[in-house]
Amino acid sequence: MLGFALPQFGEAAYDDVTHYASTAEKLGAESFWVGDRLLPGFGIGWSPEEFQAAGASLRHRGADLDELLDILDALWTTNPVAHQGRRWSIPPSWVDLKPVRRPRPPIYLGAFTTAGLTRIGRRADGWLPVIQVPSGRHNLDLLKQQRSIIDDAALAAGRDPAAIHTHVRVNVAAGSEVEQVTETVRLLADSGYPDAFVDLMFAVSGIDEHLEWVERLLAR
Repeated sequence: MLGFALPQFGEAAYDDVTHYASTAEKLGAESFWVGDRLLPGFGIGWSPEEFQAAGASLRHRGADLDELLDILDALWTTNPVAHQGRRWSIPPSWVDLKPVRRPRPPIYLGAFTTAGLTRIGRRADGWLPVIQVPSGRHNLDLLKQQRSIIDDAALAAGRDPAAIHTHVRVNVAAGSEVEQVTETVRLLADSGYPDAFVDLMFAVSGIDEHLEWVERLLAR
């Protein structure tokens, strides 16, 4: 199970989140640097090798994510903290390292399956979808389908779908042109997704090349 903290206008830092205490502590500490810009995001994971290395169950990853979210909410909002669940338990404990943002930072979730999208509608503060460059237009149709599942789940849970914010991750394939990325970002904004962050992991390497891409994107 992987998660990442997304500081607004910052970078995504990937980390194993199968240990709740270190996850809560790291995000709480990071919030002192970025303040209200901290947007913790979590994904359910997919790689059997990663789950094996973390000593986690691939089969129970959905239940584990739900339990992790329950624990983070308790760690960040209450004192003393106590939890008894299927995988983890916390005896009554005082945990004073809380995030700067109160009662807690908004939690974003990424998902592709119906079960995962339903979880977002049921309990997440935000959604982290992915769109590919190239092929942005085809991905946009899929985004609409996924969002409808989230909205239906939110309504069924008595929540306002409009309160579930979206930050779109734009994955840029190797060999892509800057113009393709800027066109995709504009298309997202015109379609109701104004907030996006561009992931250049597969497109460029090295700090200088990253900075060159950033300058060219901002210039457009």
